[in-house]
Amino acid sequence: MTDTNVQDPAVTEQPKVEVTEAVEAPNTKVRPPAYAGEAEANALAEALANLKEEGWTRPLIRQATGLTDSQVYRAQNGMVHFVELPAWATFAAKVEAGELAVPEKTSKKVDPKALLDRLQKAADVLATAAEAKGIKQLREIVEAAQAFLPEPTAPEAPEVPAENTESVNA
Repeated sequence: MTDTNVQDPAVTEQPKVEVTEAVEAPNTKVRPPAYAGEAEANALAEALANLKEEGWTRPLIRQATGLTDSQVYRAQNGMVHFVELPAWATFAAKVEAGELAVPEKTSKKVDPKALLDRLQKAADVLATAAEAKGIKQLREIVEAAQAFLPEPTAPEAPEVPAENTESVNA
C-alpha cells in the first residue's frame, strides 16, 4: 500500500526567482517645500514692516489681500507659503500703483469742555428722572435726554476689491 499523502520532494520545491530590478518604495516622490525661499519671505516681511509704519494694520492688509489673519501674521514674520505669493504680489502692485491706500481715520476730537457740559446735562436728567412721579413724566425726561445725545453711527468698513475675495487655495 502506498501513502498518497506523501509528495515527491522534487515536485514540491518552488523555483527560486532572483529580483533584478529595484522596486521603488511608495510615497518617495519629492514634494516641494511649503514655504517660499528665505530671501523672498524676508523681503516681504520688510515691505510689510514699512507698510505698517504708513498705517497699514493687519486687519486692513487682510481685507485688501483676502488672506487670513494667520497668513498675514506669518508673512510679517518671514514665513510665506508658495500659494500665497500671488495674493501678495497683487497687493504690492496695487499699493505701488496707488490703487490701494490706507483709509483716512475719521476720529472726531472731542472738546473736553463740551464733553463735561454733556455729562453735566446727563447728570441733571438722571437727577430729574429720580424725582419723577409717573411714566408720562419719565417719558418726557427721556425725550429731553435724547435731544442732546448724538445719533449712534456704525463705522464704515473699507471696501475689499472683488478679485481679492477668492480663496488662494482654490
